[in-house]
Amino acid sequence: MSRAVTPPVTTGRTRSGRPYRLRAAREADTGALLRLHDAVAAEGRWMTGVPGARSALEQTLTVASAIARGDLMLVAEVDGEVVGEVTVSRRWDRSSRAIADLAVAVGEGYRDEGLGRALVEAAIAWSRAAGLVRLALRVLPDNRRAVALYRKLGFEEEGRSRAAADPAEAERELLLMALALD
Repeated sequence: MSRAVTPPVTTGRTRSGRPYRLRAAREADTGALLRLHDAVAAEGRWMTGVPGARSALEQTLTVASAIARGDLMLVAEVDGEVVGEVTVSRRWDRSSRAIADLAVAVGEGYRDEGLGRALVEAAIAWSRAAGLVRLALRVLPDNRRAVALYRKLGFEEEGRSRAAADPAEAERELLLMALALD
């Protein structure tokens, strides 16, 4: 059974030496998270979806819901700016309560700096402390850096799926990966 766990604030330095901080997201981060998601989506290479797909109200509700449900939503800050995010969303149906879905976004200019790794490692540690047994994720197969990172951290490929949430994305394939936490 999963437990409520408060994520610690974590600090470190990027590969280029800039200080960063990982902390729990707050409702006040809504605008920054929306800008981050829209910017990464606009690149068209790292995530499915399109800029503007989520309104400010929807993003506010997403953050509030994660907080209320006890899910993990961490942001990465560099120089006080939100430049990355990781979420661990627990599945709530009876048969898969100890499984969660992982999602990560790191803004352009902050990739290859170790922030993605720091976010995913923090998510794995939090998930273990919360009593989860499995983390699952979906990633575009041509996002080689992310796929390589997930493999280094123990995630295994489980299959492929179509990115059918948006009709414009229906033909894009997603790689399904998971990590056993026990």
